[in-house]
Formats: sequence, C-alpha cells, structure tokens
Amino acid sequence: MSVCDDDRAAAVGCRIRAQFQEPLSVTDLARSAGISVRALQSAFKSVLGASIRDETHRCRMECAERLLEETDLIH
Repeated sequence: MSVCDDDRAAAVGCRIRAQFQEPLSVTDLARSAGISVRALQSAFKSVLGASIRDETHRCRMECAERLLEETDLIH
C-alpha cells in the first residue's frame, strides 16, 4: 500500500512535510482532512507504517540534520 492509496492520509502527509516547522495537532490535521482523529490515525498508520507524531518528528529531525550538515548555525 502506498500513501496514494488514501487521499486523506496523503494530504495529511503532504501537510506535515510542508508545515513540520509549525505546531501541528492531530485534531487540526483530522479536521482539515474531514475525518475523525481515530480514522486519520488508523489510515495514516496503515499507509505509512508510522504514526502522525512519528512522521512529524522524522521530518523535523531530517531538517535538523540538514541544517547541521549544510550551515554554520552552530559556532
């Protein structure tokens, strides 16, 4: 199963990747997808094999790694 198999999970995944630097609540993500929190969590987990929180954390960690590797932010 791929992320494209569930349009709502795909939309939430795209939103997480686009807005991971902002506060994201599962409730707000579910509301924007037009489904319940439980239904979104289930669909997301079955499609991506990870929770919404895990995906958000993964995106944030990838960004942090890139910043450490590609910038001089830490002196």
